[in-house]
Amino acid sequence: MRPAGEERFINSYLAERSHLDRDLLTRQLSMMKRLIALRAVSWCSWAIWAAATGSRAISNQETLERSNGYLDPVFLESVFAT
Repeated sequence: MRPAGEERFINSYLAERSHLDRDLLTRQLSMMKRLIALRAVSWCSWAIWAAATGSRAISNQETLERSNGYLDPVFLESVFAT
């Protein structure tokens, strides 16, 4: 999700739940995004390994490109840098 979309989501979510703390929600959302990215990285690593060893083929070029994108050092740094 792009930053502007994320901000709209947070604003809409908090508009319906005004008792929640914005800073806490933002931190939790950040942690959730990292966990989702970790899942994507592990799945993509497995998929590329499986394709390379012949265990399982990747169904189309777009899937392969997206999988490689999740393993790109620039993406990994953007998600997991502290």
